[in-house]
Amino acid sequence: LNLLATPIAEIVISSEDQAFSVEQVASVIRWVSYALIVVPFMSLCRGFFQGYNKMQPTAVSQL
Repeated sequence: LNLLATPIAEIVISSEDQAFSVEQVASVIRWVSYALIVVPFMSLCRGFFQGYNKMQPTAVSQL
């Protein structure tokens, strides 16, 4: 996703009435790709602790 951010941004943005440039949209796609690495790992850890009925890490992760 990070490597293909510019081509994806070109596909997503139509040629008429552009509010954002291709580079701006590509930058957002790159930042979201990093979040897609972190969030599943955090959810996995939260589910692990919930399975053992330890709710304190789950409560802290919701803050």
